[in-house]
Amino acid sequence: MNSRRVLGFSAEHALRFTCNAAPSSSAPSQLSPALLSGSQRCTSALKAQRQCRATTCRDLHTSSLRRQSLKVSPEATTTTTTKNPNASASLAEAVDLDDIPVPLSHQFRSLMRLLTHSVVVCTSTHLTPKSGSARDGGAPGIPRAMTMSSFTSLALHPTPAVSFNIATPSRTLDAIKSSGFFNIHVLAADVSGAKVANWCRQGNEGALQLFEKLREECKCDVTLGVESDGPAMLQGPGVLHVLRCRLLNDEAHGGLVKVRDHVIVVGEVLEIVDGGGQDDTDTEQAFGLAYADTKYREPGRSIRTERLEMGLKERR
Repeated sequence: MNSRRVLGFSAEHALRFTCNAAPSSSAPSQLSPALLSGSQRCTSALKAQRQCRATTCRDLHTSSLRRQSLKVSPEATTTTTTKNPNASASLAEAVDLDDIPVPLSHQFRSLMRLLTHSVVVCTSTHLTPKSGSARDGGAPGIPRAMTMSSFTSLALHPTPAVSFNIATPSRTLDAIKSSGFFNIHVLAADVSGAKVANWCRQGNEGALQLFEKLREECKCDVTLGVESDGPAMLQGPGVLHVLRCRLLNDEAHGGLVKVRDHVIVVGEVLEIVDGGGQDDTDTEQAFGLAYADTKYREPGRSIRTERLEMGLKERR
């Protein structure tokens, strides 16, 4: 593999971000150009590489999937934060661009962005020790919501099972743990569906304010559980279907599997409710919202495989 270009990372990007990194007290930009020769220059370059690696990788990752190759002129490599332009030029000569590694995690994340993922909204209710039925005078639970792209089906029998994963810490995950129930909203692949997804990825600091915004901005019909432990249900524009689920409790893990800094949630589907977001006059089956390369997507044309299958039969 050519290390000068890995999944869209160009050597010119690496040079630009390495030279533009903020200098530290031990960075070569603070040294006299006369000292940047021979082994001292190599040592200074290695120090600069270690100091700038985090910044370099972060900036490279931001532009990793852009298809245009950036051409950096000699003037562009002169950093505005470096007081001595000769030291900057010496650093550019000393750093071997092929030696700047791109972490495997960044390569993997860039690769996964090329794959299409389904987009759903998960809601649940965080129960507190004082939470209980409204009829019994219990305090209401705190509604939570989040947008996710890791949702997938898992099994059909004896009951349908689904799974997704959540990075920790997470208020929505805490709500699922405390109540044991959650709703999965399958969103429409249109502007209204993307709008719902976008609001629900804002965070859960103001939980009730989020659902008010969904009512006002997305025109959703928001139903907070009849009982205080019931997860919120969204219906209306942008919502195709709602899967009412509970944690899968017939396994030893109780539906929660911790994997490093994530938790895989496994649940069983109790009921499928119409979300009301599909036009009744539309005779075609509506597809769910998708996400790839940092953008919401609408599924495009289908790929017909009849000719491919006929060609394979002829070869046989």
